[in-house]
Amino acid sequence: MGRKRIHFERRVARIGFMGRVARGGARGPDAPDEIRHRLGGEKISNDPDDLDAARSDFAPMPGFLADLFSRPPAAVVRPATAREAAEAVSTCFGRRTTVVPRGGGTSGLGGAVPVRGGVVIDLTRLSRLIDIDEAKGAVTVEAGAVWDDVVLSLEHEGWTVPACPTSGAASTIGGWVSTGGYGAGTLEHGNFHARIVSLEVALPSGLLVETSGPGGRYSVSSFAGMEGQMGVVTRVTFPIVRAPEKRAAFAVALAGLAEGISLCGRLAALEEPPHWIEVAAGGAAGLYGGGWDGPVLLIAVEGTAARVGGFTARLKKLLEGTGLDLDSSLDVRRLWARKLSGLREGREERSIASGAVLVGAEALGPLVSHIMERRGGPMLECRPVDRATTLVTARFRTDRERLGLFGALARARAFVAAAVRMGGVPYGVGLWNSPYIDVILGGRGEELRRIKAEVDSFGIMNPGKFFSMTTRWGLRVPGWAARACFRLAGLS
Repeated sequence: MGRKRIHFERRVARIGFMGRVARGGARGPDAPDEIRHRLGGEKISNDPDDLDAARSDFAPMPGFLADLFSRPPAAVVRPATAREAAEAVSTCFGRRTTVVPRGGGTSGLGGAVPVRGGVVIDLTRLSRLIDIDEAKGAVTVEAGAVWDDVVLSLEHEGWTVPACPTSGAASTIGGWVSTGGYGAGTLEHGNFHARIVSLEVALPSGLLVETSGPGGRYSVSSFAGMEGQMGVVTRVTFPIVRAPEKRAAFAVALAGLAEGISLCGRLAALEEPPHWIEVAAGGAAGLYGGGWDGPVLLIAVEGTAARVGGFTARLKKLLEGTGLDLDSSLDVRRLWARKLSGLREGREERSIASGAVLVGAEALGPLVSHIMERRGGPMLECRPVDRATTLVTARFRTDRERLGLFGALARARAFVAAAVRMGGVPYGVGLWNSPYIDVILGGRGEELRRIKAEVDSFGIMNPGKFFSMTTRWGLRVPGWAARACFRLAGLS
């Protein structure tokens, strides 16, 4: 009884009555020192190179914006188990230190950027494939596993994933769970978030909870797509399918962009649509290394030999009389890996700012015309995600000089603003899409804010973005002001 009372009194001293931190803050070592003591020195780094790398994601911020919206973290923690991740989060919670979960850092929207410093939790050591349940057709994987590694392991056992991000050569399982959920295979199988069986999440309190189902505080929908606002995803269970008997990929060099969008829509409307379709234009086609100068239509299909053969015949019939040639010599995974490599190599020489939106069929044509007609047109990609919706991504490449970087970012944000005016929804939140959070969340905004207040009462989880865009000092940037600033800057 005495030991329990001592433990209770210590907890009250740290957290305070009703979960409030005692006035004057916590005493003792700061969060990084306490994490080092709990987990061991090899699990935490304050090396300047590590801290600098954790300050940006795939698209670095212009210097003056980084000064406004990013603060170097105090430490980078690399837990090797879910329990260690939970220990790190709870330590930060007790010390009122902010936490930023990080996977592969491929988003480009600033979702893994530490706005207010704190501790970055790098999950890439949590990379095990834990279990393949063949009876249920499901796999359980740690959140830091890279998608391509998981796919290769599954295919060795005769299985594969129904959907994955096209950046799977670098992006992690937990990263895609925490962000968008649309990618290769979602046209055929639907959004990945809707197919998740369960998640293991480390809450700010230090509890590891198993979430499942569509509703309630501890449901999949309370954590999927939330970019670490409620907790740190440490493990994911999701369905798998038998590896296909056959795969095929095709490329059609297009005479014009409008022609490609029309073909894209007709293929997406098929009763059995292909696995993946993309129209790439404005330099985006060149990222795939296929030697295409103009726009190109890219297609991947998989399944039984009969299904692949039937689709190939329909595609050839669709192209009859158009004068367009069909190239069937492609390996789609090599294409995706080549594109990611091209983006990374280009980033070393010139920076890239991007925006992505989900738009309906009626807005697709006007949006594409609007963005491609403007000066400094982007690398453009259009990917159907279902029969009625297309994911449009615009990437603006520029030099690494501050004004050039800001101009590219402003054009990307102006593209998003134009899409929203046409009824589109920004894809992903991070830092830069925070002004559109109510558009993105739709009718769930109030519920998710309530859950956020309940599970993260001190607001330590990935602050300064998502629900409210703020500067590194905590000053709130009104959504209308951010939208107006980027829209005006993007008109040049």
